[in-house]
Amino acid sequence: MLAALLLTLPALSATLIVDAAGGGDHTSIQDALDAAAEGDDILVRNGDYHEGSSPTESPDYAGILILRQSVTVTGESIDGVRVYADFAETPGISAAILLTPGGQTSVVQQMTFVHDQPGDDTGWWWGPDHTYNVVTQCCAYNAGTGALTVRRVVAQLLEDHPKMLLYTNWSSFDTFLDNVTIDFGDVRAGKMVYVNHISTGSLLSNAILYNTDGTGRNYGSTVDGLQITTDYSDLYGSPNLDGTDNIDADPLFVDAASGDYRLSASSPALDAGDPTRTDDDGTRLDMGAWGGGIA
Repeated sequence: MLAALLLTLPALSATLIVDAAGGGDHTSIQDALDAAAEGDDILVRNGDYHEGSSPTESPDYAGILILRQSVTVTGESIDGVRVYADFAETPGISAAILLTPGGQTSVVQQMTFVHDQPGDDTGWWWGPDHTYNVVTQCCAYNAGTGALTVRRVVAQLLEDHPKMLLYTNWSSFDTFLDNVTIDFGDVRAGKMVYVNHISTGSLLSNAILYNTDGTGRNYGSTVDGLQITTDYSDLYGSPNLDGTDNIDADPLFVDAASGDYRLSASSPALDAGDPTRTDDDGTRLDMGAWGGGIA
């Protein structure tokens, strides 16, 4: 009887600690992701992490972090956890966060991604080099339903290659990017915020997009004609401000050239996010990665 009861109980989730200095369960975030079970929490202590490889699911995709099961990954602090691209050159699409069909309901929050690997010039459908993304879901069409949430994250895309906010070939998948700061760096291609085959449930909110090339957002799909909703965001340099209370203004970071994307005291992104939400100090939510808090 007891054995039968135990078989019916849900598995308890675990918390894995990642510490680059060796004081946790793992020194690599990817090692923790690979060891995690469905529903586990991964806590990442401050430090520099060099991550990334091509997933076995497809040689055409590479990711700094590859999520193969649904987990929650939380950094100790936004600018204290810095995750660097360290994968071999791969023809096709690469991303800061790469989802395969198993990671269908995941959260990644409170860290900085630095995407600085050069392309390989071998060519792909999108252009002459790598296409770099903040988020890519890959490897199988219509692989399943779910929602990836990315919040309080900074992404620096530093190399001069085509760049996109989001690419997916799962038309039934939603992605929620909330309080993110994206620096597109040196820009070659114009489609800076492009989505493909994306569900209408996807949302970009309380975000700051920096160093776009002036052509603005190119939301939509090459096949499905679907779109991503954008609200309460600073789309600096964009002629397309469709959505709720979006602005086009220099966010006036403390020192973007040195990688400090905190908002200065005169930033127009302060107290300009979703008016129904507040920061820790009780004021209206700020746009960008330092607005709000983690779940």
